[in-house]
Amino acid sequence: MATRLFCVMIFTATLFALSGCGTSERPITLAPLEKYDPSDELLFSTIQNFILLTGAPQNAQYKFARTDINGDGLRDALVLFDIPHRHWCGRGGCTLVIFSANREGFSLLSKILNIRGPVILSPKMTLGFHDIIVRLSGMDYNDQTIRLVFDGKSLPPYAAQRPPIPYAFEEIVGQ
Repeated sequence: MATRLFCVMIFTATLFALSGCGTSERPITLAPLEKYDPSDELLFSTIQNFILLTGAPQNAQYKFARTDINGDGLRDALVLFDIPHRHWCGRGGCTLVIFSANREGFSLLSKILNIRGPVILSPKMTLGFHDIIVRLSGMDYNDQTIRLVFDGKSLPPYAAQRPPIPYAFEEIVGQ
């Protein structure tokens, strides 16, 4: 019994230690993969085309996560560009690009400036899309939490134009 308790404690401690590690280059999958869900390779191609079309440096680096933000069963992509910092980021944060998945691939849904992580998908939905919670801070902004709400076409391009919300867990998760 003591050995089992010791093993559980070691596992729990290891889990907590690893949870503080930095981000990995692998995507986080938050929704089940559907048989016609566009592949990550197709997403990478879409991101490269976006970089070319916007004239961004070819060595652009980003973090991404795939999850279904509109309930259609397809994993959309949230892409936070951060390097080169001078191109993608400003005094208030970096650029978040959201690509909507469809049976043919991905299409640009929104480009949002001045975003800092974490990027949280709220269970609260507006017009069929999950609200997205982000942090806004930097030299020009007080540290605040912002709820990005879908307006029927896209999410707002500037997080700073949205009113801050209380940084309470209940508000973020919609309870």
